[in-house]
Amino acid sequence: MAGGATAMEDSVEQRRASDSAATLDEASSVVTAELSGPARIDAPADEPFLPLQNRIDALREIVHTVAETNVDDPGNTPPEAFEHNAESLLGDLQEMLRDAERQFVEARDRSDALANAQADAIIRSVEIIDELEETKLQLSEARRMAEESARDTQSLADMIFARTSDAILVLKNRECIACNDKVAKLLGMPRDKVIGSFPSLFAPVETIVTEITPAAASANDKPGVMGLGECPATRRRRKPHDPYDAALRHGLWSFESYRPGPKGDDAWFEVTLTSFPMRGETHVLAVVRDITSRKRFEQELQRNRDFLHNVINAVRDQLIVQGQNQRLLLVNDAFCDAHQVQRNEALRRTAADFAPPHEADLLRQSLDRIFDDGLPQDAEEQSLDERGLPQLMAVKRSLFRDPVTGDAFVVSTSRDITDERRNEERLRLLATVFNNAQEGVAILDDQGFVVEANPVFLEIAGGSDENLLVRRLDHVLDWSFADFPEVIEAVSAGQPWAGRVSLMRKSEQRSYWVSFSPASDRTGQATSHIIAMFSDVTDIVKSQKRLRRRAMFDNVTGLPNRRYFRERLRAMIQDPQHQDPGFAICFLDLDDFKHVNDSQGHAAGDQLLRQVARRLRKCAGPGSFVARFGGDEFAILLPNADAEHRHVSEIADTIHCEIRKAIHLDHNEAYVSVSIGATHYPSHSQDVDTLLRNADVAMYAAKDAGKNQLRLFSAEMRTSVEVRHQLHGELRRALRGDELKLAYQPKVWAASGKLAGCEALARWQKPCGTNVSPGEFVPVAEKTGLIIALGNRVLRNACQQAKHWRELGLEVPHVAVNISPNQMREPRFIERVERILEETGVDPHWLELEITENAVMDNVDQAVKIIDRLGGMGMSLAIDDFGTGHSSLSYLKSFNIDTLKIDASFVRDLPDDETAVAIVRSIISLGKGCGLTVVAEGVETDDQLNLLLEVGCDVIQGYYFSRPLWAEQFQDWAARRAELTGDSLVATS
Repeated sequence: MAGGATAMEDSVEQRRASDSAATLDEASSVVTAELSGPARIDAPADEPFLPLQNRIDALREIVHTVAETNVDDPGNTPPEAFEHNAESLLGDLQEMLRDAERQFVEARDRSDALANAQADAIIRSVEIIDELEETKLQLSEARRMAEESARDTQSLADMIFARTSDAILVLKNRECIACNDKVAKLLGMPRDKVIGSFPSLFAPVETIVTEITPAAASANDKPGVMGLGECPATRRRRKPHDPYDAALRHGLWSFESYRPGPKGDDAWFEVTLTSFPMRGETHVLAVVRDITSRKRFEQELQRNRDFLHNVINAVRDQLIVQGQNQRLLLVNDAFCDAHQVQRNEALRRTAADFAPPHEADLLRQSLDRIFDDGLPQDAEEQSLDERGLPQLMAVKRSLFRDPVTGDAFVVSTSRDITDERRNEERLRLLATVFNNAQEGVAILDDQGFVVEANPVFLEIAGGSDENLLVRRLDHVLDWSFADFPEVIEAVSAGQPWAGRVSLMRKSEQRSYWVSFSPASDRTGQATSHIIAMFSDVTDIVKSQKRLRRRAMFDNVTGLPNRRYFRERLRAMIQDPQHQDPGFAICFLDLDDFKHVNDSQGHAAGDQLLRQVARRLRKCAGPGSFVARFGGDEFAILLPNADAEHRHVSEIADTIHCEIRKAIHLDHNEAYVSVSIGATHYPSHSQDVDTLLRNADVAMYAAKDAGKNQLRLFSAEMRTSVEVRHQLHGELRRALRGDELKLAYQPKVWAASGKLAGCEALARWQKPCGTNVSPGEFVPVAEKTGLIIALGNRVLRNACQQAKHWRELGLEVPHVAVNISPNQMREPRFIERVERILEETGVDPHWLELEITENAVMDNVDQAVKIIDRLGGMGMSLAIDDFGTGHSSLSYLKSFNIDTLKIDASFVRDLPDDETAVAIVRSIISLGKGCGLTVVAEGVETDDQLNLLLEVGCDVIQGYYFSRPLWAEQFQDWAARRAELTGDSLVATS
C-alpha cells in the first residue's frame, strides 16, 4: 500500500512535472514564436520580453535538471525547496505572461493604428495629387483669363489714356516717358516734344493755392475747393517748392495751379502726382484736370453766397436759423449787434441763452412745438437788449426742410417793437389828449380846409364834424382875419405863424392865441397838413394887463419900476429926436430913510415914499419920467438936458429944497434929504447898462460927499469904481486863500496897567508883499456883501487863537471881535456864531463882541434880541464908536451890554479941544451911571492918558501901549507886561 501510494504520488508528481514542462514549453514556444515574429516598428522585441525570456530560461533549466534527475533516478523525489522554487517561478512566469500578453495587445493596437494612419496618408496624398492636378488646370485657365483681361485692361487703359478729358503724363527721373494728346494741347506743343521733357507745369512755382496734406491723403479725403470743402485741406500761398519731389516723398501730392491767359482766358488746373514703382524704378503719374469751369462756378457760387450774406446782414430785423437741437446755425449782424456778441460765440449757443431767464423755457417749448407740428409762429416775446434791459420783440418762426437730407430747420426773425408799442401807446395817449385838450385843435390841409378837429374846436366853431370837414377855416370861424390865405401859404412853405385874434363866441368877444405850424412825420419831414391850435386867452389877456401894471409899476408909489425905466431908456436911445441935445439920467437915494422906516415902522416908511414920489414928479416937470428902483432909490429921465448939466442942476436944486421940507405922516413928522447922481446921453455913453452904472457911481459919490448933494458923472469916478471893483475881486481871492490874518492890539486897565484884553483886527497882505489898509478893503467888503465872509473868518480865527493861548497857559481876559451891521442883519447870524463856537471849542466867556452904535440903532428891536441871545451865551458885548451915531440915550438901558468904547475921533483931540473933553467926560459919566466899563481907543500920548485917568476911564487902547501885534508878538508883549505889573497870566481854567 505504501509502495502503491508512493508510486501513485510519484506518478502524480511526474504528471505535475510533465504538465509544468509542457506548459513551460508551450509558453516558451509562444514566446519564442512571438519573439521570432516580425519586429514591431514601435516596440523592439528585446524590451518587453527580455525578463520573460530570462525566467523561461531559468525554468527550463530547472525542468531539465529535474528531468535529468528522474532519468538517473526515477524514484528520486525533488526536494521541497526545489518544488517551491519551481512553483514560484511558474507563478512569476504566469504573471509575466499576462503582462507580456497585455503589452502585446497594446503593441498590436498601436501597430494597427499606425498602419491605418499610413494608409490614410497614402490615400490623402493621392487625393492631394489629384487636387494639385485640378488646381494646375484651374491656374492655367486663370492665367489664360488674366492674360485676356490684361489685354482688355491694356486696351481700356490705352483708350482711356487716349480719350480721357484729363491730361495724363508718366514721368521718370523728371522726364516725360508717356503722355496723351491732351498734354500736347494743354502745353501747346507737339507730343513728341513733350516726351523726354519736364513740363513747366510741374516746375517749382508760387501759384499753389490748395494742397492736401498726407494725413488727408491717407484718409482718402478730397482736397478743399476754394476753402469750401469738407476735408483738412490747406489753402494758402506757399514759397516756391518742387511738386515732383513732394510726390516722391509723400507718394501723393495734389495742388491747384492757376495759369493766366494772354486774352483774359485764365485757366485753373487740378494736378495730382502719384508715385509708383514699375520694373524696379520709381515713376510718377501726373493727372492734370482743367477745373476752370468749376472755379468759375465756385466764384459765382461765392458771389451768390456773398450776396446772400449781404442780404441777410442788410435785414434790420434779427435773423437766426436753428437746428432740432436748438443750437444756432446762422445769425445775422443785427442779431450780433443787438446782443453784443461775436458771431462765432453766438453759434455755440442757443436762442434761449439770450432770452430773459423767465422767458427761456417758454422759448424752448415754442421751438419744440414748431419742430413737432411745423406750423408757423407769430408772437411777441421778451428779450434783453445790449444793456441787459428787457425789450419786446415781434418774432416770426417758420420751419423748412433740407430737400436732400430731410433735416428740419427753423428760421426766425425778430424785430424790436418796444418803441413801436411805446409809440402806439403814445398815439393812444395823444388821441386822448387831442380829444380831451382844453385848447381847440384842428388839422388842416395845405389849402386851409379842416380835416380833423377835437371837441373844443367844434365848440369854438359852433358846428358839427360833417359841417366842418368840407369848409375852409376862415369860413368856419367868425373872425376878421383877412391875411388867412397868405398865412396858410407861408405855413405850408414851412414858416409857422402865431398870434392873438378875436372871435365871437356865444355873442361874446373873446381873445384866442392861435398858432399854425406845419405837421411833420416821425422823421421830421414836413407833411401836407397844418396844425391849428386855439387857446382861449381872454382871462390871460386881462391878467396880463394887471400883471404888466404890477411888473412895470411900483405897488407902493405907483411910479414906473426899474424894468419899465430900462425899457423907456432904451426907447429914448433908439428915438432920433432925443439925440440932440440929449437927455439926463438921474439916480436919487434918500438919506436917513432907513432910520425913519425902522423907528416909525414900515407903514410910515411907505407913506414917506409916496409923498416923495409926488414931490419928485412935481419937481421933474412935464416930459420927464420918474421911477422907483426899490428901497429908497429913485430914478429920473430928464429930456432936453444939455451936456453942461445946467438943466439937471436946476432940477436937482428944486428937488433938494422940496424933499428937505417936513413930511407929515399919520402922527409924526419926518425929515429926509436926497443924494443925486447924474449922467448924460449921449456925452457919457450910448449904452443902457453903462448909463445906469454911471448914474449909480455918481449917486454914491454924492453920498460919500456928505449927503443931500448932487454929483455929475466924470471919468475919474469910473476909475474909482474900477479900482473898487478890482479890489473886490482881489478881496474875494484873499478870502479863499490865506492872505488875511489877524493882529491883536492890547487893552490895558488904566488904574493898574495890567492886561485887560485885546482887539482882533483884520490885516491883508497881498502875495506881492503889499499891505492893504482896512480903510480900503472893509468899505468894499461892506458894499459888496463880502463883509459876511470876512466877519466869519475873523471870528473863527480869533476863537482859535484864544483857545490856543489858553492851551499855552496864557490867560487873555477877553479877545474882542468887531461885528459889522451887515452881519447883524444876516438872518442866520446867531446860528453862525453858535456853530463857530462849537467847532472851535472856545469858552464864550473869553470873547467880547464889539457892535457899532449905528448897527444897533438900525433896528433897535432886532438889536435887542440879538444882544440878549449873545449875552445869554456868556460873551461880553461892547458898543463900538459910541458918540458917532444918532442913538437915543433912552435905548441904551434896553441893551444888555457890558462896555462902551469912546471913538478915537474924540480921543484924538484931547486934551486941547474942550468939546472933545466934554464929550469924553459925558460918555464916561454915562457909562459909569449904567454900570458899564468904558474903553478909550486911539490913545497915543501922555496928555491923552492923563486926562482919561483924571475923568475915570477904565481901559486904554492905542499906540501909547502898543500897535496891533501878530499873535506871537502879542504873547511876548503880554509876558513882558505881566512882569512889569506883577500880573499872573497863567490860565485858571
